[in-house]
Amino acid sequence: MRVKTAVLLDLDGTLVDAFGDIAAAVNAPLAARGMAAHSLDAVRRMVGAGIVELCRRAAPSLSGDEFEMYLADVRAEYARHPVVHAYVYPGVLGMLERLAPLGPLAVLSNKPHSATVEVCRLLGIEPLVDIVQGEDPPGFPRKPDPTGARRVLAALGADGAIVLGDMAQDGELARGLGAPFVAALWSGADSGELAPLQPVALCRTPAEAFHAIARSIAPANIDQEGSHTP
Repeated sequence: MRVKTAVLLDLDGTLVDAFGDIAAAVNAPLAARGMAAHSLDAVRRMVGAGIVELCRRAAPSLSGDEFEMYLADVRAEYARHPVVHAYVYPGVLGMLERLAPLGPLAVLSNKPHSATVEVCRLLGIEPLVDIVQGEDPPGFPRKPDPTGARRVLAALGADGAIVLGDMAQDGELARGLGAPFVAALWSGADSGELAPLQPVALCRTPAEAFHAIARSIAPANIDQEGSHTP
């Protein structure tokens, strides 16, 4: 039986603070090249548009083969150490446990697919969701391209979505899907940047996000599945 609505969950900055490990992966290859490292806050501002764009922002002076070698080094460094400093934001696992009875859940990230799966596995997110999917072109291009989201929804047997995320591309993805957008602010996301994307809620805690999602998802999926809001 198809369900009406699934929840699409961003990973970095929404479920997990992975910025320390991302910064380490970006900076180690820079140091090896005698180039200046970036602060954690600077790397946070670079994240969100996928690893290729991250590396372009981190090393704008590199091009051609030099850039491709740097990109390969960052990929390898992050693959070796995906969860050294990373942690799940407080309240996130409880939010996922409460959302699970309401309908299917999927992580949809702009992080490379293998790294997305590994982070979710190591931090205990994988057992709480139905699908974990990262960027894996061409079938799963980075957000806000809705192609990957539509493939995930088809795999879940869902007709629609609610998107939970902390960045503009999450709101733009929701707009492209014709789906509600719930903005996650607990990682320090700027509500002023997300407000123009017309989120149905600006949530400062995962508990607030649960209630915002439940208000939208529960009536539709209860009608389809006979489940009940906890």
